[in-house]
Amino acid sequence: LEHKVYIESGSPDTLQAIVLMNGVRKIKALSDGNSYDLPHKNIGYVIADFDSSFVFVQSFGSGNPNYFQLIDKKSGKELQNGIYIDVDEEEQVLLYLREENDEVVIYDVKNSNEIILPEFKKSICASDIDGGLRNCIEIDTVTINEIILKTHSEKGEVIKKYNR
Repeated sequence: LEHKVYIESGSPDTLQAIVLMNGVRKIKALSDGNSYDLPHKNIGYVIADFDSSFVFVQSFGSGNPNYFQLIDKKSGKELQNGIYIDVDEEEQVLLYLREENDEVVIYDVKNSNEIILPEFKKSICASDIDGGLRNCIEIDTVTINEIILKTHSEKGEVIKKYNR
């Protein structure tokens, strides 16, 4: 990734961008045309680096959701997107909310396997915690055979296990 600072012709403003590069060849602009005054977390950063892809996150202030894109390193193609919840970088497992229907999704990058978890929509922690599901659910453990999630609420902790 390359952080570029530039001024467009005819504009007095200094802009910044994050660009995916392969040597000197530009693959894709991940964020472009942002005011130079914006904090770096707003224009984006890598939160997890996997073998053939990475998780690029943009954060727009305290309490707001962190939007992410799972991006293929070679092509720049977006493989997944949504609201970031958690990641196990070593095991290459991503936990996120699918925006259009607030479904919790486990995406196993290693095995290209997606597990949709509709049971979390109506969970206690979704309504008890500020920020809902994105602030009350996390990856607890990932093994070769299973992914274990943990939720927190005022009524206690819940552990859920899923086959990998």
